[in-house]
Amino acid sequence: MVASRTTAVLARFPRHFEASEPGKLFETVVDALAQGIDLMTTQLAGVRRAHRLAYAATDRDLLGLAGLHGLRAQDFTLLSLRLSAVRALAAELADPNTSTSELATALSRLPTLLGVPSDAFAPFPAEGSDHTPARARLASALRDLASYPSELDLWRARINGVIALHRAGNGTVSSVLGAASNALDGSVERIVHSNDRFWHAALSRDRMRLVRPEPPGSQPAATRLVPPLDAFVLEENPPVDRVAEPTSRVNGEIFHVLRAGFGPLTATARVIGSGNRTVSPMLVDIDAGFGMFYLGAVPNGQALRFEADGRVRLGSTDASPLAFTFRGAVFADAKTNVTEADPRDFVFAGEGAPATDRVGTFPVTQPIADAFSNLSAAPHAPAALSPITLAVGETRFAFFVRVAHFGTHDSSSDEPALPVTVAGLFDDSVFATDIEAGDIPPPAGRVGFEWLEPEAFAVRLWLPPRLAAFDVAGETPVLERVRVSLERHRAAGVHVYVDYQDDTFKPPPEILAQITGAALT
Repeated sequence: MVASRTTAVLARFPRHFEASEPGKLFETVVDALAQGIDLMTTQLAGVRRAHRLAYAATDRDLLGLAGLHGLRAQDFTLLSLRLSAVRALAAELADPNTSTSELATALSRLPTLLGVPSDAFAPFPAEGSDHTPARARLASALRDLASYPSELDLWRARINGVIALHRAGNGTVSSVLGAASNALDGSVERIVHSNDRFWHAALSRDRMRLVRPEPPGSQPAATRLVPPLDAFVLEENPPVDRVAEPTSRVNGEIFHVLRAGFGPLTATARVIGSGNRTVSPMLVDIDAGFGMFYLGAVPNGQALRFEADGRVRLGSTDASPLAFTFRGAVFADAKTNVTEADPRDFVFAGEGAPATDRVGTFPVTQPIADAFSNLSAAPHAPAALSPITLAVGETRFAFFVRVAHFGTHDSSSDEPALPVTVAGLFDDSVFATDIEAGDIPPPAGRVGFEWLEPEAFAVRLWLPPRLAAFDVAGETPVLERVRVSLERHRAAGVHVYVDYQDDTFKPPPEILAQITGAALT
C-alpha cells in the first residue's frame, strides 16, 4: 500500500519519468524517505504548537512560555490550590456516604471557591429526597472545571494577562489593579475612581466558571454561571500610625511637634498625670490660637486623651463634661522657656500696631461660651470637642496646669481670681514652686500625640474577603503571594501593602457604592 505522501511526491516528477509506474525504483526510494518526512512533520507541528500560547498542549510547554516573561511555577500555585479545593469538593459530593447536612455544608463553600451565587445550586425536588442524580451531575461539572485541559486554559489566561499588562505599561493604578485581579484568576471589567483620586476600585469577574448541570431533558441542558463582580480596591498613601511619645513638661513650657506630610491633620493629644501636679491641664496651639483644657485632676500615671474624633477620656471614663476648647489669641511671657518674640505670635491691636492678620482677640470657649469666667460652667452635657490639628512642619504648643492665684476678701464678699483656669480653688489647684536660678522645675505632666499620617510612596491593596478562604496551612498566605506578584508591576520606590477588606476598610462613599452595587450583579 503506497502512502498518500509517497503518491504526492511522485506526482511532482516530470511525466516522462513515469515515476509512479509500478515496479519503478522511484516509488520504493520515495516511500522510504516519506516515512521520515511524516515523523519530522509531526514533530515540527508539535514544536510549533508548543511555541504558541494558544495551542500549547502541556503544562511544561506553558511554563516554558511563561519563563520568557519571568514567570515561574510558583506563580501558579494559588490556582493549583483552588483547583485542588474544587476536586476535593467534587469527591465529597460524589461520595454516597455524604449526608444531607454535609452536602449543605459543601454547597455553602461554592460561593467562596468560585464566587457563584449562594442559591445557584438549590436541590432538585424531582430527583428524590437524597438528590443523588443532581449531586452526581454537580460532581461531574466540578471535575470538568478542575480537569487538565481546563487548568491549562486558566494558565494561558494568566500568562496572557501578564503580557497584556506589560504591553500597556507598568507603574500605574490600572496595572497594579489588573495584576492583582490576574494573579487571582480574574478579569477586570472596569475601574472606578474616588472624587479625590486617592481611591480606585477594579471590578473583576472570576475566570473559573462552573457549568450548572440541569436534569435530563431540560432546556438548556447546562448553564454557565457568571459570578458576581469582585472589587479590588487600591488606596494611595494609606494612613499609618505615628506617635510623639509623652514627654515631661513644666507649667508654662513652650515646645513644638515636627512632622512631614501632605497637609494639616487632626491628632489625639495625651496628657499623663505626674504626681499630684496635673490639675486642670491646658494644651494650647500657640500659632493657631486654639486650646483645650480639662477642669479636673489627672491622677499620677493615668492618661487624659483628647481624641481626634472629639471624645475626651480619662482612663476608661468619659471626661467630656469637664473638658473645653477655646479659640482666640494666646501670648507667651517671660515666665516661659521662650524669651524672644516669634513672628508667628499674636499681637495687640491699636494705634501703631503692625499690619497683620494675627491681631489678638478675646478667647471664646466651647461648648459653653463663658467657661473662663463662669465658675459654674462645669460640668456640662457630654459633647464632642474640636480636636488638635498638627501642621506640616512645626506646630508650637504651650502646656499649663492650674497654679493658684488667690483672689481678695473684704467684709462683704470674696472675689476669686479669674479666669477660672488660674483661680486658687481648694484641693483643685497646685501651688507655684519657688525655683532658684539653675534649678529644674517639677514636671506638671507628660504630653504626647498620636495621629494617622498618610504614608508617602506607598499604596494599600484591599482584596475581597472571600479570598481569605484560599489560605492553606503550611502554604504561603494569599496576601503574600499577591504582593510578590505585584513586584513586576508596581512603580519603583513604591511599597505595596496587601490586606483583606475588613472592619478597618473605610473607602469613600462613591467607592463603597460601586462595591455594593457590584456585589449585586
